[in-house]
Amino acid sequence: MKKITTKLVIMLLPIALLPLLMFGFYSLSTVHQLVSEKIELQNQSLKEAIQSNIKSTLEAGKAQLEFLPQAQILNRYLSMVSNEEKNQYIAPMVQLLFHQAMMSNKNIQQIVLTNQLDYEEIQVGDGINPFSQRTDSNQTFLKKMKAQGENEYNQLIKSTETNQYVYKQGITFQHHNPELLISDTTKQEKYSLIITSTLKSLSEFIKQQEEQLNYKIVLYQNEDQTSIEPRYSPLDLKKLLGTDKLRLDGLQYQISDYLVTPKISMLILIPEQIVQAQISDTQTTLLVLIAASALMLSILTNWLANRLIASPINDLSKLIHQVTDQKIHHIPLVAPHNEISELRNQFAIMVSRLEASQTELEHSIYIDPLTGLYNRSAFINFLQKKVFTAKQENGSFFITQLKLHNLSGINNTFGSKIGDKALQAISKILSDLIKKAHHDKNSLCTLARIGSDEFCFVLPSHDKFNPVSAPQLCEQLARRLKRPVLVGDYELRLKFSAGIVSYPEAGSRVEDLLQSANQARHQASRYSGNYWYLLDGVIAARLREDKWLESELGSAIAQQQLRVVFQPQYSLKKQLAIGAEVLLRWHHPEYGSIPPDRFIPIAEHSAQILDIDLWVLEQACRCQAKLQASGFDRFHLAVNASATELSNPHYPQQVAKLLDKYHLDPTYFGIEITETALVELDDVARDMVITLKKVGVEIALDDFGTGYTSLNHLVALPLDMLKIDRTYTAQLEDNPKLVDSILQLAEAFGLRVIAEGVETKEQLHHLMAKGCDQAQGYLLSRPITEDALMNLLCGTPDPTPWQSEFSDTNLAALPRSSGQHIVTSADYRPTSGT
Repeated sequence: MKKITTKLVIMLLPIALLPLLMFGFYSLSTVHQLVSEKIELQNQSLKEAIQSNIKSTLEAGKAQLEFLPQAQILNRYLSMVSNEEKNQYIAPMVQLLFHQAMMSNKNIQQIVLTNQLDYEEIQVGDGINPFSQRTDSNQTFLKKMKAQGENEYNQLIKSTETNQYVYKQGITFQHHNPELLISDTTKQEKYSLIITSTLKSLSEFIKQQEEQLNYKIVLYQNEDQTSIEPRYSPLDLKKLLGTDKLRLDGLQYQISDYLVTPKISMLILIPEQIVQAQISDTQTTLLVLIAASALMLSILTNWLANRLIASPINDLSKLIHQVTDQKIHHIPLVAPHNEISELRNQFAIMVSRLEASQTELEHSIYIDPLTGLYNRSAFINFLQKKVFTAKQENGSFFITQLKLHNLSGINNTFGSKIGDKALQAISKILSDLIKKAHHDKNSLCTLARIGSDEFCFVLPSHDKFNPVSAPQLCEQLARRLKRPVLVGDYELRLKFSAGIVSYPEAGSRVEDLLQSANQARHQASRYSGNYWYLLDGVIAARLREDKWLESELGSAIAQQQLRVVFQPQYSLKKQLAIGAEVLLRWHHPEYGSIPPDRFIPIAEHSAQILDIDLWVLEQACRCQAKLQASGFDRFHLAVNASATELSNPHYPQQVAKLLDKYHLDPTYFGIEITETALVELDDVARDMVITLKKVGVEIALDDFGTGYTSLNHLVALPLDMLKIDRTYTAQLEDNPKLVDSILQLAEAFGLRVIAEGVETKEQLHHLMAKGCDQAQGYLLSRPITEDALMNLLCGTPDPTPWQSEFSDTNLAALPRSSGQHIVTSADYRPTSGT
């Protein structure tokens, strides 16, 4: 900026020097005219600023006149027939609305609502007689307004109540909610809304200008030529209007008259000594310019570049940044000396309007318009502050989430208007119960509507100041709702469910508290009627842990935290491992080993089980291909299909695609489905089993006996194998009839049987004696890795689990049918070329 200024001075100085000298000498002879023009320009700017001030005052009042008649609460007030209800419930809310309008515009002195008889029904502001329904200045204004025959009217008038001039703006209107009328034949009355605005900001602005300029500025009314400001009332304005000069208080003044508005004019009294001083200063300045034109030219150019352009722009930029950073919220007006000053004033006005709009917007953002309660955003903000305070004070409180269950039925049966009234009714009942139960003013009991049919409220801990706890309040609500609630013209029975949690037991964050309250409410909603559920800290912690595991499970595959292990399955006749069940394990880097029965239900609930099942399926196919490449082409692998996977129509295609990708024979690949999933899904599971069977894989029914499978399932489904649940295997010695029944049933349907959970030799030998086909369990082998499985198949079988009171010789001597022989590991080991 400095380099550019210097270059401009060097370039323009030779060119501008001669004209500058000529202009300087010429200006000496025209100094008086220049000063007069300068003063005239200054007066015009002052006039425009006053016009802008008056215009902004009137526009702000007009904006409120356009807004307030549209306000819902005002129309509701005007529509009500019962004066008692109107004055008791609605009038205070209208007064609050008027107060908010006055807060948004500091120039508004009073707002008055009059009826058709010109009686003032609602009065807010200064200069109001609360014992009279008629104010003289308002009555005078209404008469002139009616005389003009206009619905909108404004006038500068002297208020007899405050003994000062004010602007009164009025509008005549009818309410805009005819559906709220009790009777369609009710005649709508006309009402008038009068906004009185003071000239305080204008007076302050004029005083500021008078102090800066040392002028006297007199505003007067054109109609009666009287001063608007009391301090100039002693002046004889009629005498002043007839002359252009006046001697006052020992000083000679020049008088200039300007028309500000059609109803207001302005007299500016400028002391002669100021004019002469300006003339003298100008002459001196011109002489200095003539004497040192070159130096003055460079100084002037630099001053213009920096002082009048760069510096004001920099100041305005800093001001904008302060507003952006919310360091200041109000910018005072300045004298409009130039465009930048006017731009600053316009920016100040814009900031003021935005601040008022923001206040109104925040109110609309945080209040539910239907019930008048806080909405979800406001409740979350309150809860954040509540949690912060409770942490600081080591306090506690309860959060209750409540849902109105039959709202959709009410809407469908009686219409949405009745549904809205039902919400208003339950809001009123809840508010009354909370107010009645908690009398301590220091305890905030906030009630909010957080959803279409959901409410939430916070209650302090149970103590002597708050004798009613959250469960007790829900009990009171349930007793109240046992009786029908009058909603419009209908008596309805409202039903709710509520979840209650406490801070800090249910969590220390707002998200955890709301989630726990929602989960508690879901528990309560499982029962019909009006129920509530108090979620304790242990269950809440468990639910939060489930949520954390759910989020961690999403990245477990990518981060290689999941792995598969193999539970060998042994043929009881061959006493060799002929297959394995593929199982899933999760080792978290922080949490450690997570049991499958802990994370599998979470994966099924979050639908992540589809990706996990597909990954396990591919790992099993990859291992099967490796086994076949090593010569174990008859070794059988089986994977578990979750209930979610059985409802996935793409699952059979995925199985077939992976089998084809690894060139596997589907005969030696199995899918295990649980009996519970088969019963729950029924037709869906049946169709899935049939489709999988068409792929060629074997189908095993897992956990048989725990899911109440009907014989019809065994007839209708193309099953290959039943798996006896480990609970029946454990009871084998004490109650063998259960296993006997399953074996007989499997034999009747031509199904092979695998016994799960074999952990003792006695169980193994009982199963062998009963003719069970296969077995798996910790006695035979724990779940092992892929490498360990390969070593197991290539090594010598461990004979220990199979040993009994019979020796190998006696065992060989047992009677057997023709062609039977005792099979050893050599019978199953691969041969070259297989």
